[in-house]
Formats: sequence, structure tokens, C-alpha cells
Amino acid sequence: ITLKLGTSHALYQGDTRYPLTLPSDITDYSQSLKVNLDAGISYDLVLDFDLEKSIRVTQTSPLKLAYTPTIQAYTSIGRSELNGTVFPTDIKPAIYAISGRDSVSTHTNSSGAFLFRLSPGLYTLYIDPKDNRFATDTLFNVEVKTDQRTTLDRITLSRR
Repeated sequence: ITLKLGTSHALYQGDTRYPLTLPSDITDYSQSLKVNLDAGISYDLVLDFDLEKSIRVTQTSPLKLAYTPTIQAYTSIGRSELNGTVFPTDIKPAIYAISGRDSVSTHTNSSGAFLFRLSPGLYTLYIDPKDNRFATDTLFNVEVKTDQRTTLDRITLSRR
């Protein structure tokens, strides 16, 4: 699978635009994906563009960013779902599912809900509210079982 990113990229913070430059002006990002297809069966292909890993701050004043797209392609075969809801819903925290030395991240939607598609195993969930009014939270030993959806109890972040 090849993702063609084009040449114009930017991150917006409010009305301020920060240009993002692709390394060496490379616009095509390829991923190997082997799928044995059977006739009459529908398959989900997921292209995960991880912005948390792709953009990093190199200088704070004035703000400068490094942009190295981090992309993963996979099928839903052998993956399970982990979902939950974080309150308060208006802060839209970053949530990291950590297994060993690797992690994937997502954010909540406007209802506070999040969803991961993960390989089965044990995960640590780290919730970063990205809002100084609230404390971070960590859930240890979250088990994701093969071909099952794991729904967590409501997660309520504490005020500092």
C-alpha cells in the first residue's frame, strides 16, 4: 500500500499556521501488507497515520516542528477492539495504549469516546488530559482478548 501525501502540510493552532515539511520532500510512503483474500468476504484495511509520533517540537520560541510521517497499515484480522469514554468530555485527552516498548495513541471524540484496534495482549493505558486543570491517569494490565471488544468502565479525570 502506498500513501501519497502531496506537498502542502500544516498544523494549525487556533488561527496560527505552522508549515510542516516532509523529510527530503518524500511524498510516497509505502507499507507492506499481506492479506489472503477469500471470495465473498469483506475485509477492513486500516491505515493508521499516527500524528503523535509524526510531529515533534524542535524549538518552542518561536515554535518549530519536525515532521516525519509514521504510518502503519493492517487488516482487522487478528485485531481486537478496546474502547471507553473519558470525562469530562470537552478536554479531548490523548490516550496511549502501551505494550512493551511500543505505543499507539488516539484522542477522544466530542462525546469523550475512544477506540483502539489492537493485537491481543496486556496494555497500559496512559491518559494525558493536555489540560493543566486535570491530572493524568494510568490504567495497568488492561487485557485485550482475541476477536473481542473490550469496553472499559467510564474514566473520570481528577481535577488538580
